[in-house]
Amino acid sequence: MLWRIHKTRGAYPTAWSDYRTFGPLPGLRWDPHPPGQPAHHHGCGVLYTSYDLNTCLAEVFQAGNRIDTTGASPYATAWCPTRPLRLLDLTGDWPLRMGAAHALLSAPKSTCRNWAHAIWDASQTSGHPVDGLEVRSTVTGKNMPVLFDLSQGALPPAPDYTSPLSGPQMLTLVDHFANRHQWTVT
Repeated sequence: MLWRIHKTRGAYPTAWSDYRTFGPLPGLRWDPHPPGQPAHHHGCGVLYTSYDLNTCLAEVFQAGNRIDTTGASPYATAWCPTRPLRLLDLTGDWPLRMGAAHALLSAPKSTCRNWAHAIWDASQTSGHPVDGLEVRSTVTGKNMPVLFDLSQGALPPAPDYTSPLSGPQMLTLVDHFANRHQWTVT
């Protein structure tokens, strides 16, 4: 099961299955968009996901340790891919074999974006396409998949679960997470 938190209102609303083609964004670590160019719409898309709701909450709301459950009407959505995902596992020894180091996972974001773009680009032309990257959250330390647009065919027609963060069941989970980590909820 994969989780995603997405905004459904405001300046940049997205559906649960929307891959972001605008980028690279300086605050995001694994954008595969071409580096050294101004952010704009590219031919590559990215979808940040996690295997659990808590990692998703931590990644999305890490700035200020405050979970905003109403602004931009955020939803938590979960689904199971329709086929096994082909993820390049950066949490193992692959970085070392490629002349990097395991520290790549927490390298400056611009370095990670350069690697993500090179991997995405090679995947397009090598005959060995990957659906994305298996990385480690720098917030929770848990593994999480960053999906490239090649994985779109693995998305089901509808998610298994979706709820506004302000919904009663979801708000209980959000409150539990916030209390445990001493974050605030608005």
